[in-house]
Amino acid sequence: MRPTEAEGLSAAISAVSWARVASVMGFSTFRAASRAPETLSKGITVKPRLKPVGETPMFDQLEILNMARGLATHSATRQQVVAQNLAQADTAGYKARDIASFGAVYQNGPGLELRQTRSGHVAGEMPPEALRPFIERGIDGDPNGNTVSIESQMVKSAEVQTRHEMALSIYRTTLGLMRATLGRG
Repeated sequence: MRPTEAEGLSAAISAVSWARVASVMGFSTFRAASRAPETLSKGITVKPRLKPVGETPMFDQLEILNMARGLATHSATRQQVVAQNLAQADTAGYKARDIASFGAVYQNGPGLELRQTRSGHVAGEMPPEALRPFIERGIDGDPNGNTVSIESQMVKSAEVQTRHEMALSIYRTTLGLMRATLGRG
């Protein structure tokens, strides 16, 4: 690899890292595509020297990164459904919901895409039907018609957390291997 390509890969990895840090910390002014310095908060200036994330097709071509991204997105969506179920645990007539397993969703589609909810997030669009919650069947409910079992929802929540951590671990390991290949890791 020529030095400029290696620098470009390093910059792309830095762009993803900075975009994630900015989005996690709630900085909405960070734009990876910008070449001008941006002030994130008092006295902290970031000078991105990188391409916009959308201009790094290498990341889109690595199936393992697509799978890890899809697993993380699936886990986040399932955690939202579990949280909604737990929030409605005392609501009369509420039916517990869940989403299809990651294996079923991943096999049926080209992979899950990320939604851009903040300017620093990676752009993309999630297929609306892929993660649509459905009502769980075969669950005995309370006399008031509620089918939420707090115990089963807590088990699902722990499973979701494990899968999300696995996705992040896969992502970190893959990026570490890329850095090591370039001699930067």
